Amino acid sequence: MYKLLSIGTNLLNALLLCSLAVAQNSGSANSAAEPSSVTVPLYLEDNRAFIDLTFTRADGQPHKARCWIDTGGGGFLITEPLARELSLDFSGEPAEEEGTRLVQVKSPAEARLGNMVLGKIPMMAVLGQKTINFFVHADCFIPGRLLKNYDVVIDYPARQFTLAKPGTLKPRGVRMVTPVNPKNGFIRVEATVAGKPYGFLLDTGAAYTMVSQAVIDEWMAARSEWPRMTGAVGASNMIGGSYDAGLTMTRLPEIILEPLHVAQLGIVARPAGTFEKWMSQMMTAPIVGAIAGNFLRGFRVQIDYAHGLTYLEQTGKLDPNDLDVAGLVLQPKADGSFLVAGVAKKDGKEILEGVAAGDKLLQIDGASVSGKTFPQILEALRGKLGEVRSIVLERNGKTITISVPIIHLL
Repeated sequence: MYKLLSIGTNLLNALLLCSLAVAQNSGSANSAAEPSSVTVPLYLEDNRAFIDLTFTRADGQPHKARCWIDTGGGGFLITEPLARELSLDFSGEPAEEEGTRLVQVKSPAEARLGNMVLGKIPMMAVLGQKTINFFVHADCFIPGRLLKNYDVVIDYPARQFTLAKPGTLKPRGVRMVTPVNPKNGFIRVEATVAGKPYGFLLDTGAAYTMVSQAVIDEWMAARSEWPRMTGAVGASNMIGGSYDAGLTMTRLPEIILEPLHVAQLGIVARPAGTFEKWMSQMMTAPIVGAIAGNFLRGFRVQIDYAHGLTYLEQTGKLDPNDLDVAGLVLQPKADGSFLVAGVAKKDGKEILEGVAAGDKLLQIDGASVSGKTFPQILEALRGKLGEVRSIVLERNGKTITISVPIIHLL
């Protein structure tokens, strides 16, 4: 996942230095008795993929943890509560950036997926947080650096995740050459938009497909008929604050991953240079964006890391109405509250009146937002055209009740 969704640039670079012992420890002394592959339930939340890992505590007892699967992630992360539950040593000097504090775990924890032992995995602990970040509720974060040691299937429509020893799985789906960076496991996919090929990161960690603002501007200049709006809403609302409120969004008439042709894929912008200059350094060749969950959720995705191949089998459908929402851009806060970061704009005009940046969201249709996750709040603001959501806001100590319609934004 593009790391501005969770932590800062320099901190990501630190995570990418996480020990390469993952590959060396991915086996076990009892590997001969272990299965060559294992399939477990896959959980989707806001287009992101999650599985359960079982860790071994100091007393030998198992402990199950919900883990976020991110093919675009660099380091294996766990939360501080999980590190304490496993009695791990994370007493070193923490690194801090943009409010996130991490520390290298000195005593790796043994992890198991189903009945497959992954070995003792080096990791970093996220300090002072109950979840990996405010946007995604998970106990741990599984990156491409670990996944690259296996064959992987992320079957979104069937809700199944398979991890297998290299060469174990029979390929299914459309074969694509997708070069893999051997250091971090980042996968490069090539796709054609508006008659021109572009490189993308294959990113299971992000909820919505992202493209450089410079590339979007290029497309728009040549094709004024393409729809356009400002403000990341729904699943594209991945960061919050004024950042998301000012982002450009559009819907591609067609994106081609030969021979697959996919219509009406929603995309959200990222600042020019983010992918071209920064992320491209971590890839085998330049990229301009990341293909993410709103695309992948229609496919069985099979990744042969060892040979740089990905197989896509479309067994589900993409949602052309995924941006039928009340047009609020929200910002989740560390205390569990949600603020209005802005309102979506079309043709330069805000689509809602009576809502202001900085308003605190209290209720949606009579239900308190307290204790809800960010994806649950975003889902509550989705609906069908013609529906209306009653929201209660707090502004300067006073409560305001406003009716907001569900609108087809793109």
